[in-house]
Amino acid sequence: MQTKFNQLYMSGNAYVDKGEWNKAIECYTHIPKEASVYYDAQYNLGHAYSTLGEWDKAIVCYLSIPEDTLMYNEAKNNLGCAYLYKGELDKAIACFILIPKSASDYYQAQVNIGIAYINKNELSKAIEFLITIPKETSCYQQTLYCLGNAYFGNNEWKKAIMCYIAISKDSLFFDDTQLNLASAYANLGDLDKAVACYVAISKDSSNYHHAQFNLSVIYDNNVNKACILH
Repeated sequence: MQTKFNQLYMSGNAYVDKGEWNKAIECYTHIPKEASVYYDAQYNLGHAYSTLGEWDKAIVCYLSIPEDTLMYNEAKNNLGCAYLYKGELDKAIACFILIPKSASDYYQAQVNIGIAYINKNELSKAIEFLITIPKETSCYQQTLYCLGNAYFGNNEWKKAIMCYIAISKDSLFFDDTQLNLASAYANLGDLDKAVACYVAISKDSSNYHHAQFNLSVIYDNNVNKACILH
């Protein structure tokens, strides 16, 4: 029977690789608790449900992973993410805080704690966690974005700007950063730099129309800047 369960597990993994999440779920859900791959299947099942946005089902899967399994810390981080997406912020923080510094997901968990506190509007606590993230981590660009947002929310415009301008152009957070960076410059009265940020937002960005609206407001209030449009 173990061979059958292993085959189901491998088939589920193959469907995951192809992005066929429902077929993967069908495989994983047929693996019983006595199977040697049960907890691996539960972990992958949680990932599949998370990808489909079925957070309650994902949470059930991640909660089933025992502490003595290799994927426990990753499951705990993913569980925190599921709670975070559901808006259950205290539960999310409680998960992230348990991840040890030796775990590969430790710094991402620290970023996620910062995000949760930002969403709770407890910005000083968010900053407390985010400033601990080293530059060499893979999540540092996200850290800068979140830290900038925390400072922005505290009206600490100069600190927000220092974070935003450190975000690279190839970062997933660049366009969102330009929008916030422009607002920070505008709040400091530096409209030329604000305009430069808005103009840098590409037409295919979801922020493009927002940026254009803000530009029009600046131009309406500063007619001499209208030449920048040409």
